[in-house]
Formats: sequence, C-alpha cells, structure tokens
Amino acid sequence: MVEREPSQHRRWWLFERVLPLVSHPPDPQPALRPNICSVFMPGFSAARAQAARYTGPDPVTVLDRADNDRVLYRATAACAPRLLHNVLPQPEVHDIDHIRTPLDLLWNPTAVVSLAIKRIQNAALRMSGAANAHMVLTRVNIGGRVDQDDCRRAIERGAAEARRSGRHLVVMGCSRGAATMLSTVL
Repeated sequence: MVEREPSQHRRWWLFERVLPLVSHPPDPQPALRPNICSVFMPGFSAARAQAARYTGPDPVTVLDRADNDRVLYRATAACAPRLLHNVLPQPEVHDIDHIRTPLDLLWNPTAVVSLAIKRIQNAALRMSGAANAHMVLTRVNIGGRVDQDDCRRAIERGAAEARRSGRHLVVMGCSRGAATMLSTVL
C-alpha cells in the first residue's frame, strides 16, 4: 500500500472500505435459517430499508403505516452479508415520510438534501427497491415513547409469529434503533 500523508488517509478511508464490498460481495452467504424470525429497528434518519444491509439477497418488506396489509416496498442490497434471517414485514417508522410526487420536495426543502444522501448510500450498497424517503424533522424522537411504542408493537408481532411457527425471535437495531430495542425490552 502506498504511504499517504495523514490528511489524505483520512480523506480516502471510506472508499477503501466500501469499494471492495461493492465489487466483491461476501461469498459464500450462510444458508437462510428457517428456525429464526427477526425484528429490526432502523437508526436515526433511516427507513426500514436499512435492514436490507443485513439480510443478504433476501428482500425486506415494508408495510404502509395506514394499512398494515398493504406492501409499501421491498428492498434488497446486492452486496450485503446475511446477518438477519426472515425479517418480518413491519410498517415504516413514524419519522420517515415517502416522496410520492415532485411537489413533496417543494414543501420540505430539507427533503432534497436527505434524498440525495439516501440515493448515494443506496448506489454505494447496490440497494434496489428502497423507496424515496426522507426524515421529517418535526417528528424526530430518539428512543422516546413513540419509538418505544413502535418497537413494542413490532416485538409483540414478532413474538406472536415466533410462538405460532415455533421459531426463535431475534431483535436487532442500529444506532437509535438499538437504544430503542434495549429500552423497550428492559
């Protein structure tokens, strides 16, 4: 490896870590374990599609909040390792809003920046199917009651499915999702 000056090293460290993942996905993937079902809580400013980064080639199904039977989207990440097995379909988190028309961008200028960041992240991880979503700043709640209620409903739904099918339940969260999972379970 070529020695770089410290400032250059800090500038390029992200690309040195991300590019090998994009060009060479983890191989081989562990087999899908049918005896596990998983519940996932995303991190700060992330949609439920973030779970696709941990499910390998398996899609993550996100349901519409208004109608829990209607599928909003299915997301997959081509270069993701399989760490989560059989993620249960869940409704989108409360502080994420989906861009349905270009007019939605006019009403919320921060959505343009958020959408650009999400598109770059999705392209870097070769994600497909993820909806155009942005964080609504007035709804942000970091591990508070609303987050815990969403998490509790997801865990209860997962526990019922695990009991019904005789599978083990795995709960996982990233960033604020991990804090929310921990505070909800305790």
